[in-house]
Amino acid sequence: GAPQAPITQPIAAPVSAPEMVSRRRRVAIAALAIAVVVVAGLGAAIATLRRRDTISGALTGAAIGWVIGAWGAPELGAGSSVWSTFALAIPGAIIGVRAARPDVPDEAGRDRMDRRSRAFIFLGPALLFVTTNLVVPALRTLYLSLFDRNSEEYVGLDNYRTIFTNPKSWDTSTWRDMFTSQLMWVGLALLVLFVILGIRGKRRTGRVIELGSASSGPLLGAVVLIGFAVFTTVRGTIVNNLWWVLVVTLFSTSLGLAIAVLADGLKGERIAKSIIFMPMAVSLVGASVIWRFMYIARDSAKTQTGVFNSLWVALGRLSTGDGLPTLIIGAIVTIIFGLLLVNIARNLARGEPARAAAPAVFAILVGWFLIRYWRITGTGVGGHRIKDDGTIVAQPINFIQDPPFNNFWLMIVLVWIQTGFAMVILSAAIRAVPTELIEAAKVDGATDSQVFWRVTLPQIGTNRRRARHADLHLGGADHVPQHPPHAEGVLR
Repeated sequence: GAPQAPITQPIAAPVSAPEMVSRRRRVAIAALAIAVVVVAGLGAAIATLRRRDTISGALTGAAIGWVIGAWGAPELGAGSSVWSTFALAIPGAIIGVRAARPDVPDEAGRDRMDRRSRAFIFLGPALLFVTTNLVVPALRTLYLSLFDRNSEEYVGLDNYRTIFTNPKSWDTSTWRDMFTSQLMWVGLALLVLFVILGIRGKRRTGRVIELGSASSGPLLGAVVLIGFAVFTTVRGTIVNNLWWVLVVTLFSTSLGLAIAVLADGLKGERIAKSIIFMPMAVSLVGASVIWRFMYIARDSAKTQTGVFNSLWVALGRLSTGDGLPTLIIGAIVTIIFGLLLVNIARNLARGEPARAAAPAVFAILVGWFLIRYWRITGTGVGGHRIKDDGTIVAQPINFIQDPPFNNFWLMIVLVWIQTGFAMVILSAAIRAVPTELIEAAKVDGATDSQVFWRVTLPQIGTNRRRARHADLHLGGADHVPQHPPHAEGVLR
């Protein structure tokens, strides 16, 4: 047949840089205009409903809408310095016009303005700091999470689907292992002990859970151990973050509260609290260097220089030896075990089994240590290993490299830093508790434990939340990743 004409397709003309900038500006200006009109209308409507000046409300809304449209809509880094200056100057000019409007309030209005201005002066800088450094980045992160990794193409919830389907983020393939974990079984045993003590305590106090009672100790231990059993078997970035947030927040706040209570009014309190607060002045890099010397593990043929491994290996040498130091340490631990048994017997004889619960738990742990130490069963305790030829060699622990508890040892670094901060806040709150309340509780026959749990602790609830929020932010944002190669690099 006849030759067909070649099929031609129109070729799009190249877009020059000025045209791209113009398109970006048109999109930005459109978003800016929409934001100004919408927020100005909202401001006018709110002012009308509150029976205030409608124009003043519209001007305030226009200034807020300008800030949203000028800084929230366009792509950051794509504009010029002139545009940035213009974007900053306009809302200031609008606020100036709003402030210059003739508005002569009556006496009640002046009083109201005086009260509100004080709140604005004192809270304004703090709210501005929190908004610009926490709220705005959080909202922008949420917005960017709906786009691809280049923040260009809208992908909706695909990123969230990827997170929950990626094994590196959420791995439940080994969740059944938690039921064979020793931590789980010990935690369940403590939970059973709590139930027994709670039932007996309910007959006396009418409550199963009584803060400060002997039953609260087994409950806390059960929650911690069962939680560790779950977090060490269910792996992934999401679980790792939850583990960090819960453990760092709980431990640092609890330790800070305990130190604040126990050191209150003691001799040398200021010196002790100053030492405990010192880690707050240490950077994370400095803390990593310090704790590297605590955790470092050398070859088994070399002398251990890390503090923990030195003690661990030394304990192994003692438990496998038969010299005088071995006998002295064993005798001391045996005496402690005997004192615990005496304490348990006294509490049972007095008809107070709840008070015997905590000594019983410690007695079980110390008894297990003695059985292993005297080699009644096993080959001893501590960092040692018996080879096939009968020789004993050191066996240090790789705290940072060995999963799954390498995460926990890294958490201790952050807890060490944050405990001082929680201690300072809670110590100041405890001192602010009215002494009249404490004296009235003691006159009514309350014990020191009851005064703390039922009077002091409820009074410092706001400060406890503040300390938890600070620990939550640091524990959730600045922790070390879970993977051993990354964690290893931090402390090396």
